[in-house]
Amino acid sequence: MIQPQLKSAQHGFRDKRSLVTNLLGQTTLAHKAFERNCQLDTFYGDYKAAFDKLIIMLLIIEFARFGIDKKTARWLWQYLIGRVNCVQMGKSKSRLYESPSGVPPASSLGPVMFTVFIDDLVDVLEFAHTLLFADDMKLASIISDLEDTQRMQRDIDNVMNWNERNILHFNNDKCYVFSAYRHDSSFIQSNYTMGDHVIERVEEMNDLGVFFNR
Repeated sequence: MIQPQLKSAQHGFRDKRSLVTNLLGQTTLAHKAFERNCQLDTFYGDYKAAFDKLIIMLLIIEFARFGIDKKTARWLWQYLIGRVNCVQMGKSKSRLYESPSGVPPASSLGPVMFTVFIDDLVDVLEFAHTLLFADDMKLASIISDLEDTQRMQRDIDNVMNWNERNILHFNNDKCYVFSAYRHDSSFIQSNYTMGDHVIERVEEMNDLGVFFNR
């Protein structure tokens, strides 16, 4: 019931989708840009401990958007709410505590829960193409002029606003912009920002285990 409703941007933990289909989407966009004598700018967003920071109440609201029945909703509530945790190192054990955030660690449902939670991120975008693999996120835009870079910046801002509403945050030092283009003379230079932070532009990027460089 959940899987068919997920946005096509999500390639993680889904049938007939994988790292390969995610990377194929990226390379297809790059070739389209080259055919038009344009560049492809890609923003790579890195979430801080995304699976641990996910707010459970917001997750349950997201599941409701997918139309789960009352019995499943009740089971999900009981599964997530009131979980008691502790940390043990050797013979030493911490006090018990409840966690209002995070999906259950090492559970088969954890990745599915996060993909449901992040699914509506796609809805806030106006210009950029989105490619997701669980909590790995990238926005890719074909850039032909400075106006296109402004559109790209608006979508980065849209993602930042979505993050604020959902209490998920990027690790600024691990977010990058990579540009793919054929000729130095055609390169359109633009600084992208997250609030007051200028996103680092890199010459090489490790994208899901595959290195891209200019």
